[in-house]
Amino acid sequence: MWQEFKKLEYETAWIFKRIEYPARGRGRTYDRPLCTSVRSTADLLASVQILVNPRYIQYNAEVGLIIDLHQQGNGFISPEKLKKQLASEYKYRMDNYVGHLVLMWKCWREPFATKILTNGTICTIKYGSVRDELLLAGGRFLSAKIFPDATAGEAAGLFEYLVFLAIFTHDLGKLQVKWQEVMRGWQEIAWREFGGRNPKSELLAHTDFDPGNISQKKLSLIGKSSTNDRIMLSKVRF
Repeated sequence: MWQEFKKLEYETAWIFKRIEYPARGRGRTYDRPLCTSVRSTADLLASVQILVNPRYIQYNAEVGLIIDLHQQGNGFISPEKLKKQLASEYKYRMDNYVGHLVLMWKCWREPFATKILTNGTICTIKYGSVRDELLLAGGRFLSAKIFPDATAGEAAGLFEYLVFLAIFTHDLGKLQVKWQEVMRGWQEIAWREFGGRNPKSELLAHTDFDPGNISQKKLSLIGKSSTNDRIMLSKVRF
């Protein structure tokens, strides 16, 4: 498409531009992306992101995105996506230690549904269980690396035992008395001030925390003295 466009020798028109981000540390850039001209095939191939002139863009529900130099674009505008949270800003919900282990085991054994964006539309899809995806592969790995004489069934069974052991032990550190005191301190605040669950006397694995709640986030960053139970959230989120 680029070669064909160059042959037309338009003087003012453009079809592709590179989307570039300023180098870190440069003043007054605020990390806003810049669009620069594509002057060669090498520029195009080296581009991680490109902007396509909407004049040449059409969208067909059956084919998808079409770039055509000889037809006027049909005004296609990409649909808005759901606002994404940063990976470090997941929303947490309080669960007790035993309940957390049960949910982890369910994550391993049971299928689950999630939402994805397909052709601009949010769709719900259902995946098979992680167990169905990994059990045989895990068994083959154990047979190849550690237990060459084990049958396929024995190796797969051993792999599942190892998964169970990993789930059962991965949060043992949270049973420390001091850790529980800190987590309970925050959960008391989340319960009284932000509508979270009452921690009662349960052993906690996670506490309530919503990064979209500005008051919670400020409190988690500022922290207060133990006399009023305000605990730095950085100690309790995980």
